Amino acid sequence: MRKKAIIHNKNFLLSISILLIGVFISSAVLAVGGGFQDLGRKIDSLLPKFPYYGSIKEISDYSKIENVLSSQPSLSYNSKAKFVIVESSDFDCPNCARFHGYQSPVKSSFEKMFEDFVRPGVMDYIFIDLQFLKGPEKHIAAYCAGEQNPKSFFEYKELMYKNFDENFDEARATTYAALVRLDTNKFVECFRSQKYLDRIKNLSNFNSNQLQATSTPTFTIFKIEEKEVINPDNTKQIQKFYTQLGRIVGNANYETTMKPQIEEMIGR
Repeated sequence: MRKKAIIHNKNFLLSISILLIGVFISSAVLAVGGGFQDLGRKIDSLLPKFPYYGSIKEISDYSKIENVLSSQPSLSYNSKAKFVIVESSDFDCPNCARFHGYQSPVKSSFEKMFEDFVRPGVMDYIFIDLQFLKGPEKHIAAYCAGEQNPKSFFEYKELMYKNFDENFDEARATTYAALVRLDTNKFVECFRSQKYLDRIKNLSNFNSNQLQATSTPTFTIFKIEEKEVINPDNTKQIQKFYTQLGRIVGNANYETTMKPQIEEMIGR
């Protein structure tokens, strides 16, 4: 019996040794051929990606692109994304609504862009108000939604675009707030206060002066670079800087115009 146990243990150790040798040889082959990087990219592509919604922050200086973009509602699937697409839109703009799927029985241009560039983590997405067609009520409502939950800004935005033909007043605004699961009492208080009115006006000027975006929708593509900066108190921090690569104006055909232009800008 003892002899059989010794033979069994030897066979077990031999199997483990062969397995370890195989792993070592495979690792060496992958390392020599740069295979680890390829394998890492393949594994990364298969892993589920989760969205990160950037919260609304106070903007102290509207003349700086970095200041504004880092303070606006944003959506990212990759903390190290090298590019961002900035949509300058008016909630009362028909072409903006069509871009987001208004009266469209098929997948919208926004959904296609999202699936091609944002969800895979190639680009971040930022929304900036360019309000000029009607009043600021829809824009104020969107910020009041985002104030409670950053994700709700984007859900509220899509509700307004997809129901573009409905009259918008406080009652309608509150109905949408309930649909995206907000505290409606807090929402109404925020909406009535018009606390975001100055922000919306300043952002319209920012679009004209800094982005040269004067019509809606306009999509501005930036390259993102992270650099170390020294604060006034001599502490260091990593800050994002944005280099403009180009812009696309209007609700252009996604497949024939928008997608190829984005790919050319980011060198894809």
